[in-house]
Amino acid sequence: MIGTDNDNFTHRAIPTLILIYRLIITSRVNVYNIFVHKTEKYYISYQFNRTFHE
Repeated sequence: MIGTDNDNFTHRAIPTLILIYRLIITSRVNVYNIFVHKTEKYYISYQFNRTFHE
């Protein structure tokens, strides 16, 4: 009985862990993409202003 309970727990826990892991990765990737996008925008506008004023 104990063995089957552990097996059930393992079979339930692994997909949950994978799901949580995926959520963490996707949220981190989204934050990273937003950060890169913003810094790119600032960099481009900075370069543009520099060349425009020169």
